[in-house]
Amino acid sequence: MGPFLVTLGAVLALSNANRLRLALQSRGWPTVPGRVEETAVRDPGWTINDVGPSKWQDVLYHYQVGGKYLVAHRKYFTGWTENFWRRINYSTPTYEAGADVVVCHHPTNPKLAVLEAGVPLGLAADYVVSLVFLAVGAWLWVVA
Repeated sequence: MGPFLVTLGAVLALSNANRLRLALQSRGWPTVPGRVEETAVRDPGWTINDVGPSKWQDVLYHYQVGGKYLVAHRKYFTGWTENFWRRINYSTPTYEAGADVVVCHHPTNPKLAVLEAGVPLGLAADYVVSLVFLAVGAWLWVVA
């Protein structure tokens, strides 16, 4: 069981490492005004723990950097458990078509942008869970 948990923890940690790095850096990225072009609520048709439908919002927005018109859709950096942590009924703010927004963009790659800078709870939880798997797996491996 130890080697399995170590492998699982390593795979999960590596899969989220770049997103976590970018989410941490995004707090210091330049900002520009933008506008939401369209939004849509996705409903996969299932519920989580009988709390209600697991719906989330897709957002398409545009902004300009250095005179260049850009379009993006990322609200925030997500992890693999986003559906459990950031359902639309818990996610604030929600965005409406035509709304003015502040876009945080990467300083050297302005195509990489988010509306909500920083590390969301779901991504942080994903990384903590992967580290727990690594630690427990390593401990079980050594004890066995």
